Amino acid sequence: MTKADSQEPSQGDLSGTVRKRRSPSKWRVPICFGAGFCALQVLVFVGRFGFVGHQEPSGHLLQSLFPMLSGLVLFFIAGLLAGLLVQSFLRDTRGGWRKFVICAVAVATPFSVWLSLVGGLLGPAGALMFCLAPYLLLVGLPTLVRWTWLRLATPATSRAT
Repeated sequence: MTKADSQEPSQGDLSGTVRKRRSPSKWRVPICFGAGFCALQVLVFVGRFGFVGHQEPSGHLLQSLFPMLSGLVLFFIAGLLAGLLVQSFLRDTRGGWRKFVICAVAVATPFSVWLSLVGGLLGPAGALMFCLAPYLLLVGLPTLVRWTWLRLATPATSRAT
């Protein structure tokens, strides 16, 4: 039993109930997705516009610092939500299906970055919703179909035996 899985009553808990400690590694994948989304957005921005304001000493850069940081925070949150979604899809998957999910995530990520840029034109909610759409379509829909297929196939095989 690992230290993260150990069950200890909290000191302030008088009822004697036992609470599980949560592992900090639960947030590793979503934080990596958030940082990755920020990096991809910066790469797309620099590739499209170049280094904006590099000819002026600091005037344009300081004027655009707040919108740039707020955009990066928005894309970090979008990546964090995408990471939580991917982590939930990867939970309890093994073998060939896990490889399929990882490949589908790799295919969905460029679409997600592009759609989050397009959704940003509709505001913060648009960027967040459009960011998650490719993961839901390319990973979530096949996962739902597989889950339904396995649930429908299980009673038929148990009746045959």
